[in-house]
Amino acid sequence: MRFEFSYGDSRFGILTPTRIVFSGYTRGRDGADGAPELSLGGRVVFEYGGFRRFDVAPPDSRLDAPGNRQGN
Repeated sequence: MRFEFSYGDSRFGILTPTRIVFSGYTRGRDGADGAPELSLGGRVVFEYGGFRRFDVAPPDSRLDAPGNRQGN
């Protein structure tokens, strides 16, 4: 297996991933010198654009004590 990670600058002031590659190899055949040669079995590539910040808010930010909920 081979893993390749590429990072780039972002507007957040930290490095963020731009590309991740996973490659899997299988033993192919023996070379002329008798050493095993590997063959690419498969590859998966993830490429990312600019990251952005998002906000998440619960639909109801009011917290009730246990047992004091409406409908109980």
